[in-house]
Amino acid sequence: MGDERAGLYLYYNKSTSIKNVKGLILNSFGQAVGKFSQSNFIDESAVSDFSLFEDARIKHYTPNVMAYPYTIIYEYEIRYKQNLIIPDWYANPYPDVAVEKSNYTFISKPEDQVRIKEYNFKGTPAIAKSDKYTTRTWEVKNLNAFKSEPFSPDPNKYLTYIKIAAEQFNYYGYKGNYKDWEQLGKWVFDALIKDRQALTPQTINEVKALVSGIGNDKEKAKKIYEYVQKKTRYISIQVGIGGFQPFPATEVHALSYGDCKALVNYTQSLLKAVDIPSYYCVVYAGELKKNMDTEFASMDQGNHIILCIPFKNDTTWLECTSQD
Repeated sequence: MGDERAGLYLYYNKSTSIKNVKGLILNSFGQAVGKFSQSNFIDESAVSDFSLFEDARIKHYTPNVMAYPYTIIYEYEIRYKQNLIIPDWYANPYPDVAVEKSNYTFISKPEDQVRIKEYNFKGTPAIAKSDKYTTRTWEVKNLNAFKSEPFSPDPNKYLTYIKIAAEQFNYYGYKGNYKDWEQLGKWVFDALIKDRQALTPQTINEVKALVSGIGNDKEKAKKIYEYVQKKTRYISIQVGIGGFQPFPATEVHALSYGDCKALVNYTQSLLKAVDIPSYYCVVYAGELKKNMDTEFASMDQGNHIILCIPFKNDTTWLECTSQD
């Protein structure tokens, strides 16, 4: 397990660059027995196993050490051309691995307004200011290893990590600002979704004919959902802003495929055509149960989109990528 965790994996895309990677390998006496730099890293595509194409890439390196125990010191710089997504910093992200020392430095311009939340961090960050930059540094030492066990609590309840979000942002040319979930949700809908829900008159007539004679909205929604299941299939393509913006509903109708965002947006558009309201919902999907922090809004707390239909006394959730 230790050897696996000794590697460093740095993901990047067109909005991110990796700079000044270097490190040392120390033996059990704390003596340097090796060093490495960015030239030792392998650079390759990082397309997810569920995607047809993504613009994500990865630089990774795993040291070849034969004597145990050993210590790895990594130092690297990540530069972002956007500030909508600032990745969380975890001081001890892996089970079964102790941390001697870890620090995180966040550099921004003095005029940048950011929100910061510290989780399970004891102490205060070191802050240095100049005319050009404000630098904040968090440091932890001597963190014990933790063991991952079945039915154990969410690691976020006891791990040390930091969340940072910019109040004003620019992402692939899309600008906005937010301080809470309501403002973020409004920006997502207004900037990324609203103009992608139009349907052609022919499609609107088709969906109205599909539910003709059905008087119950829930049965209408069921008919439309089954129609989407039969007509479309899941294909993930994530490039640039497309990681957050769905394909237009007209494209999904014409091509009969899309990712979770596109299929939810398409289904929502069809429901809207027959006056059934619904909500485009961001959730976290996976083996671990994770709740979004209701007091700290940020763009990267979810990884999946589902659809909510608020029927009276019977709110219904639709997984639009499912064909079961």
